[in-house]
Amino acid sequence: MRESEGDAPSNLKNAFLVTGLRVEGANCQGTTVNLSDMAFSMAPLTVLRWYSAEDAAKRKTSSEPVGVPLYLNVTRAELITVVNFQPQAKVPHSVFYRRAIAMMCSSLSGIVE
Repeated sequence: MRESEGDAPSNLKNAFLVTGLRVEGANCQGTTVNLSDMAFSMAPLTVLRWYSAEDAAKRKTSSEPVGVPLYLNVTRAELITVVNFQPQAKVPHSVFYRRAIAMMCSSLSGIVE
């Protein structure tokens, strides 16, 4: 996650940018996900990057990542992918999953009545 839209990285290999990403139940700073008491927060600029299995093995850290689902919108009906983050220090993975932490590309439900 980046602080502003002008904070885009120069290397966008295997990556794309998402602006206005909605994060529910947490906030993300860099590659770390932190629990939050706020219902949701908005990230001005997010860089999503894919790594090969070989590259991911090289980037291995001491703790297992938390998989945060990325949905198309707030209905959570259409899963786009799962994004791996490093968990907040000393918080069990189960807490993130019980709190249903998730990211949405749009706050629009897409439902027309």
